[in-house]
Amino acid sequence: MNFQIRISFLLSGLFVLLHLPAQDLSDQEISRKIDSMVSDIRHLSDSLYGTDMGLINGEYYRYRHTGIDGHPYYRDNSWIRGTVTSGKREHRDLLLRYDILDDRVILSHTVGSETYMIALNKTVTDEFTLEEDHFIQLFDRDIVNNFPEPGYYQELYTGKVQLLVKRKKYISGSRGQQLGEFRSDPLRLIRKDGVYHKFNGRNSLLKILADRKEPVSDYIRSNAIDVRNAPDSDLVRILRYYDSLLSAEK
Repeated sequence: MNFQIRISFLLSGLFVLLHLPAQDLSDQEISRKIDSMVSDIRHLSDSLYGTDMGLINGEYYRYRHTGIDGHPYYRDNSWIRGTVTSGKREHRDLLLRYDILDDRVILSHTVGSETYMIALNKTVTDEFTLEEDHFIQLFDRDIVNNFPEPGYYQELYTGKVQLLVKRKKYISGSRGQQLGEFRSDPLRLIRKDGVYHKFNGRNSLLKILADRKEPVSDYIRSNAIDVRNAPDSDLVRILRYYDSLLSAEK
């Protein structure tokens, strides 16, 4: 089935949904199906007619860190398949990079035989994924309750508490023949009861989770987790355990 026929089919289905008798489906089910169909129509339209200009209204991106050892990107300097959400619109199957140093999402955009790198407009790029990794943007309006800075944060865990990490890089001093090197310095946050908390080690983490401090402390010790240097997966394990304690006591 070609793209035009598929779009026509989806539009017909959307028309049927909008005119269903009230008793056939609940409002919530109809809303969910409509949202899914609209998303599919937009995706097919982008595939057929090109990426929506509302997505690429950023600026041309030029790499400006020659002579620096390493790179400023998330993971590595290759393009990663991903999704960008702008408002309520989702743009899928894009080639993306995340420039951590500048906190910008970069799109590889092809027009005819030419390919351009576009730094997407942060004011309309609400969230994005790079394969399975999900990033959300926290804006200036979110800076309340000791929240440290706006920008993109990777959402690692969401339960009764939320684990976020801001991937950060900086350029160190000169190294041999190089003018410097990129180094990572992630900022980890826990959102608990609507308040954002920074932590960088066992003590600061236990202070945040003080309502279940003893069992969480025992869990960290028995699993030999070095919170300061722990991989993301170990931090997720700790918060899942914390959430399980809350659930068990209800």
